[in-house]
Amino acid sequence: MKAKTWLLIVPVLLMSVLAVGLLPGCEVGNPDNVVPVSGGNFSGNYTNPGGGAMVARNSGNAVTSLSVTQFGNQLNAVDNNGILFQGTLGDVVSSRATFTLSGATTAGAKVTVNGNLSGSGSTATMNGTWAEPDFFSSIYGTSAISPITNSVPTNTTTMIRIRWNHLMGTSLPIACW
Repeated sequence: MKAKTWLLIVPVLLMSVLAVGLLPGCEVGNPDNVVPVSGGNFSGNYTNPGGGAMVARNSGNAVTSLSVTQFGNQLNAVDNNGILFQGTLGDVVSSRATFTLSGATTAGAKVTVNGNLSGSGSTATMNGTWAEPDFFSSIYGTSAISPITNSVPTNTTTMIRIRWNHLMGTSLPIACW
């Protein structure tokens, strides 16, 4: 073959070999690597503004505070007894969002907490229900937070981590718009 033909064929063959070798080890869209975006951050230490327990009635020790950490739409909360609750936050609309948390009491009963988080200025309010197998109660508390903005982003960036298993076993983050 002529040199010009080889100059065209070699790059095509090289790209084909790379694509066949790399793509089977590539994970795109793995839900573990993408965190949905929320329109506000309700992170804070929630307590009953009147003092006392946040939960009117439960099977374990009194819940007097709930330290909430938000990452995107994911919520983690630790109560004053050191019990971890995990859950999600719904879409933030007009500085308000629904939430769900799951955890347990100090007595070992499973708990599901559902309700609303709302922000006004630098204060957030948690208001909802506390459901155990043998108890149904309410939960209420407030916290200082960073003010919630309801601006709609014009460009949303999502980070996707692609694993190149066939290429030195490393991960490569890529920003997509």
